[in-house]
Amino acid sequence: MSKEIEIAGIKIAKADWEATPVSIQTLVKSLSEQLLHIEEKLKKNPRNSSKPPSSQGFGQSIKKKGKSSKRKKTGKEGKPREARKLRESEGCAEIHEVKPEVCQNCGGGLEGSDKSPQRHQVKELPSIEAKIINIVCTNSSALIVEKQQKQNYQREYRA
Repeated sequence: MSKEIEIAGIKIAKADWEATPVSIQTLVKSLSEQLLHIEEKLKKNPRNSSKPPSSQGFGQSIKKKGKSSKRKKTGKEGKPREARKLRESEGCAEIHEVKPEVCQNCGGGLEGSDKSPQRHQVKELPSIEAKIINIVCTNSSALIVEKQQKQNYQREYRA
């Protein structure tokens, strides 16, 4: 019955290990320590070390470890989905009809019209322009500006 020993994760018969020259044993131990050190380095990433996320490298994403909720992500059970009501076509500024020329499954031509087409609407807000007011108050002795007037201007336009 020979006992086994484990070196660098490999089981070896104790008799074989003792028969190995001391210089080779030292080399194997040194290499196994280096291997462990390199494996530890490979396990590190920006999440579990002080490395910045930019050191992650290309094509490697950081997996988020979010807490999984036991709640369903949908709304209340049995409650119908609420969506914004669509305006009638007459109330829209523009109408874009999208009709494919060929079937996406078989490639055959399409004829006729759809009795109940899918619709969605895009609501665009008008652009907002900033109102810029320039207030110049001078303290020159040539122009006399009342302190009360100055305060009124500041109160009026800061509000």
